Amino acid sequence: MRPLYQELSFLPSNYVNVYKEELPHFIVPWHYHPEIEIMYILEGTGMRFVGDHVEKYTEGNLCMVGSNLPHEWRNDQMFFEKKANLCYK
Repeated sequence: MRPLYQELSFLPSNYVNVYKEELPHFIVPWHYHPEIEIMYILEGTGMRFVGDHVEKYTEGNLCMVGSNLPHEWRNDQMFFEKKANLCYK
């Protein structure tokens, strides 16, 4: 599967941009962008796909993704079930 190019809407004059996502699960598919991304997981579990590396992620994980490196985070199935009774801050 080919990764999608994701256009990020940050100002080019800023060296560092911070974005906090507050959703019950990840929604961005396999993608890449020229910006370096640092991902910190506050809550949740699932699988992380970065380049050709696949690994489980859990709360408290920190990952840095290089420029133009395809990546995706996929939540475990329980995060898509309506009756899962999961809490989100």
